[in-house]
Amino acid sequence: LLGQSRGSEELARAFDLLPLNYDTSTVFVRAHGGQSWFLDKFLVATPLSLALAAFIAWAGCFWRHLRGRLGSPRTATGRDLFLAALLTLCAAVLHPVVGLSLLVTTTFLGALVVVRLLRGPSVSACVWPWVIAVFLGFLPAAPFVRGLMGGTGDRWQLPVDLSPQKLWGLFGCLLPGLLAAVWAVPRFGKKEASARIWLWWVAGCALVALFVRLPGPSSYFTVDKLSYLVWIPLALAVSGWVGDWLGARSTGVKIALALLLFAPVSGFLWISRAVDYRASWRQPWDIPAHATLREALPGNAVLIVPPGDIDTGNFLRRDLYHVEKPDAMLRGYPAHEMKRREEIVQRLYRAGTLSADDQAHLEELGRPIFAVWPNLDAIAWRERSPGWRNLLFPTRGVDPPWEARFPVRKFGDAYAVTPLTESARALFPFPNP
Repeated sequence: LLGQSRGSEELARAFDLLPLNYDTSTVFVRAHGGQSWFLDKFLVATPLSLALAAFIAWAGCFWRHLRGRLGSPRTATGRDLFLAALLTLCAAVLHPVVGLSLLVTTTFLGALVVVRLLRGPSVSACVWPWVIAVFLGFLPAAPFVRGLMGGTGDRWQLPVDLSPQKLWGLFGCLLPGLLAAVWAVPRFGKKEASARIWLWWVAGCALVALFVRLPGPSSYFTVDKLSYLVWIPLALAVSGWVGDWLGARSTGVKIALALLLFAPVSGFLWISRAVDYRASWRQPWDIPAHATLREALPGNAVLIVPPGDIDTGNFLRRDLYHVEKPDAMLRGYPAHEMKRREEIVQRLYRAGTLSADDQAHLEELGRPIFAVWPNLDAIAWRERSPGWRNLLFPTRGVDPPWEARFPVRKFGDAYAVTPLTESARALFPFPNP
């Protein structure tokens, strides 16, 4: 993927970080490098995975609670109600979308009792304690969830999305489960009252996924997150029937079906590898300009690159001073600091100057900071870079607009580099040799 293999040195560099300190936050900003992948997995995907684990545990406790209250013999205890509150709290803190889904779908069950679609004294005595436990569990997390949602006044939008893109996305993601449900769910629902309540909860999860829109203009993230919250309860609902069906099959059939689980991901991976012409591209990690710059720049250097440039820092293997707003918001960087840095970057590249306050702010970082001007006319491989479409400011030639104010060193016809702090000027040889 990256064009070369990396070993223990990359791992050590990736984990030697202070994630909550904005002075080193841009160590993470490697859109296609090792550190960005580690960030996405450990600071974004891991909380979602843990929240989904809490979601699955919550579902298991819910089923045990239903069987204990409505089954024969009745074995319900307060343990599952305690776990309902605890797991709702954990899910909400780890990933608000998961916590909110548990709250909304549980409220949906309570509403069904009120309108008597779920009826009977034993059903009410089963559902209402669970609703109360979930509400009590979500309550301590509510300020945290509200803070993450943010926005006031006209910034709020109706969180509903029935766009064709979203509906097709959900249908594609859930198709295998929906096909299994056609046969399994009717059989499951005929068993007992607890199974029918469970299926109503699954229907509530499906309604949330169908109507709700998560923040942002793209339906991708809505489908990405909410499809989990339908697939999991749907899979649990049909798992018993699937187990019975598999139990009647031969060992060879069982093994073949188990192997098919890998087909959607691995199959598409190898097909795309075979037919996508871009798979043969190799990124130019070791062209002379990159090798020379990596050798010349100090290891703790921080680079200021053109707005939208996610490639230069990656190829030079140095930290970036600024990252575009979506990534900054996703990673939780302080908004005021990122806004200040954006102002400095925009002023430097568009006006070719820095104010005294800008210079002082750069010095406060305590690390050598360099401005990099890549010549897009000389870097033909940029058109094959994953970050090509993200460029917000084209840089051409090797004569940056600040050349009259700051020293510039040119690396062939590919890059011009300027030290912007005292520590950078002390470490980097100027003028041109």
